[in-house]
Amino acid sequence: MEGGKGADVARGGKGSGDLVNVVDRDTMGTAIGGPGTDDICVIDSRSNRNPEDNADASCEFVVRTGPATPN
Repeated sequence: MEGGKGADVARGGKGSGDLVNVVDRDTMGTAIGGPGTDDICVIDSRSNRNPEDNADASCEFVVRTGPATPN
């Protein structure tokens, strides 16, 4: 997703330990860990316009980057 624009959705696989990254310098992404366990989701955070990307409940660990750059 890095460098993209717009609403992005990324999903992990069926297994455990997925790394899902929706960091692209905006806060319109959604990270979904998937059905396994120990999934790590990396999201943009702390924009002035929107607080952060979405991390689904299937993300057991969430890493927040920031601040995101407004468009």
